[in-house]
Amino acid sequence: MTSAGTEASDGRSAKRPLTRPMRLFLAASLQSSLGNEMAYVAVLLLAYTQSPTSWAITAVLLAELVPTLLLANAAGALADRLSRRTLVVSADLARVVIFAALAVSPSIGVTLTLATLASVSQTVFRPASRSAIPSLTDRDGLGRAMGTLAFVGRVAQTAGPLVAAIILLAGGPAAVMLVNAATFLVSAAVLSRLPLDAAPTDQLELATSEPAPTVPGGARGTLRLIRTLETVPAVFIAGFGATFAFAMINVAEPLLVRETLAAGESTFALLIAVFGGGATVGAALARTQLRLLFLAGGGSVAAVGLTAFATTVPMTGVLFALSGLFAGLFMASEDRLLATMVPQHIQGRVYGLKDSMDSGACIGAYVIAGAVAGAAGPRAVFAVSAATALLAGLAALRFAARPTSRRGRAVPQPCATP
Repeated sequence: MTSAGTEASDGRSAKRPLTRPMRLFLAASLQSSLGNEMAYVAVLLLAYTQSPTSWAITAVLLAELVPTLLLANAAGALADRLSRRTLVVSADLARVVIFAALAVSPSIGVTLTLATLASVSQTVFRPASRSAIPSLTDRDGLGRAMGTLAFVGRVAQTAGPLVAAIILLAGGPAAVMLVNAATFLVSAAVLSRLPLDAAPTDQLELATSEPAPTVPGGARGTLRLIRTLETVPAVFIAGFGATFAFAMINVAEPLLVRETLAAGESTFALLIAVFGGGATVGAALARTQLRLLFLAGGGSVAAVGLTAFATTVPMTGVLFALSGLFAGLFMASEDRLLATMVPQHIQGRVYGLKDSMDSGACIGAYVIAGAVAGAAGPRAVFAVSAATALLAGLAALRFAARPTSRRGRAVPQPCATP
């Protein structure tokens, strides 16, 4: 896929409205994503109430990440082989039951078990829902659809905790869990009526003169397949580095605000909201252009690196807003590129592998950031994070610059222009 091709496709899509099925999909995603962000806050509070130690919080975070690390590849394969609509509806209905049960969870053990099951359901849902999007729109609208979905996610990430705060005042964590269960019930009802398994009739996924490539099994097979997809490996490398870097600063942010800047909890919450606001704006600016991905990555490195030298709350707020802007731009551009560069019949595997890699990156980043913060303080974590992202970006740029023939036979891409 060429950058010129993606720009042409993106330009046409901006002139056309999203299809009705895609609009319904986005509406279902917005309300369930809001519920998820609300429930994330509530589950942490519930776990801490049941077991007031830092280990309870750590256990909840691991319950969210470990199932994705272990099962995402298998979930991606299921999405390519089974009915995507059946998978997403089943995952939503499972979460209705799980979050209703969390509302009455009697102990930390039950809470962690249910949180793990919720993560398993999310692991099944994500690749199936993402790989279904080409069935809901045409080729010209695919990049815009993915960009809008990323924007919806950033809005939910910003607004969800604020809505949760209001509900917590009225009914505590149990009320938040029940509201989240209701959002998944609505999502299941909407998604069950959409053509998520329809073939994308106007997308040139493969050249007609060539047979469809054999899809190898397992994570290694999927990695070999990704290497044939032109610049997709560069997107993966850059995305892995960005995930690792931003997971590191998740650990350092509260330490920087509370200990280094000597600010309170409300200041920390405000700074996180500022980051989320920046990410929302960044997602709205995303396009299907590889060079924009690297521009966003470079901006992230600069903003995160400078945060290591922030000495006041206002200065930190500006840098958090810039970090969020570039992070939102990066993640939304990454999603749009993958949707347009990867043929639909293997998207489930690709998204599953990406989810697994991202979870592994987060787990490793949490451990390393904790060690660095303990040894050298939170400022050092921001510096290490920026350096890590820079190295990953340089590696991705080198891979993107390699001739296609050295990476193997390229599979024609759906967004390529005639």
